[in-house]
Amino acid sequence: MAFDLQTYQLQRERGLLGEVVDVVERAVEEHPTYPVWSYVLLDVDTELGREDRTRATFERLAGEGFPLYLEMQWLFGMSLLPEVCRNLDDPEGANAVHARLQPFGRLNATLPPELCRGSVSRGLGILAATMARWSEAVEHFEVALRMNAEMAARPWLAHTQYDYARALLRRAEPGDHGRATELLTSAAASARELGMHSLADKVSSLG
Repeated sequence: MAFDLQTYQLQRERGLLGEVVDVVERAVEEHPTYPVWSYVLLDVDTELGREDRTRATFERLAGEGFPLYLEMQWLFGMSLLPEVCRNLDDPEGANAVHARLQPFGRLNATLPPELCRGSVSRGLGILAATMARWSEAVEHFEVALRMNAEMAARPWLAHTQYDYARALLRRAEPGDHGRATELLTSAAASARELGMHSLADKVSSLG
């Protein structure tokens, strides 16, 4: 199971999630007492653009109160939801997730011992931007930039730069385009160097 989780994360960054869909779907069925797999599948569907199943799964989990009854899974599982809310353009869902994650912005989302997703503040920034709470989004992203840089968590720093730039381009206030360009340039360089093909494609689509 640890190998499958790490393979999912690697293939996510390499832009090869389609190769692990069957593995993740099977894990959801075979490990009902390890509910983080449902959140992983939600992330996979989001990244692959499967909006109908993403929406149905998110609404089911929301209706159940976002169940993650194993304590060590909770923060990691919840950290997978901000991008779901953004891609579904769901401010109401973003508000529900934001309320749960807000107290943990200065922590990192980890699934010990398998995975880490860097600063929780990155997700909070995505959620705030989804709700058009722009000043709050900027504050969260600045925290995430500092935390991920201080840890030398280069993949998550690059993700934060992309997410921050995406929010700034949507806000479109004076100076936002220039700052977004700087962030995207840094994210693109890291994505190329680290083989993060999925992120490289996302950055290119904004450029």
